[in-house]
Amino acid sequence: TVKQHKAVPDIVKELVDGLKADNKSEYHIRDTERRLTTFANVFPGQIMQVTTTQISDWLRNLKGSDRKGRAVEIAPKTRNHYRNAVVHLFNHARDSGYLPKGMPTDAEAVKTLDVVTPTNEIFTIEDIQKVLKNAKAHLVVPMAIKAFCGVRTEEMLNLRWEHLNLET
Repeated sequence: TVKQHKAVPDIVKELVDGLKADNKSEYHIRDTERRLTTFANVFPGQIMQVTTTQISDWLRNLKGSDRKGRAVEIAPKTRNHYRNAVVHLFNHARDSGYLPKGMPTDAEAVKTLDVVTPTNEIFTIEDIQKVLKNAKAHLVVPMAIKAFCGVRTEEMLNLRWEHLNLET
């Protein structure tokens, strides 16, 4: 059922172009493109040649960077996000005829990591005052909105002053 052989970077471009055409959010497009470009740089060949073991090894060796630019281990949740992006890529490849139809992909066989759900903290008024007082000026308003309204980061990216009703 494979109709065409295609390289990973070409499929990544095709998938990202499809997300743009479907008017997905800029955040989702940027996040997907970043994760999958990282994957494509390591696996520039045909998608049919990428194995479960190779994907698992790649995920285990992924590194992030700290504020000083030093390489650090990525968190299990972040690793799962990379895995899910790769699964999305492989599912797109299967749907497009670059992988056999009706069969699980090698990416789907990669196990997710258990993630310990963090406990939420409740900040006192004094804690919030300290945080906002020490924040950079351009971050005070978004931090206050997040602290008092529970708005997610993705939602903050699209929030504009005209969306706020300061009277109510």
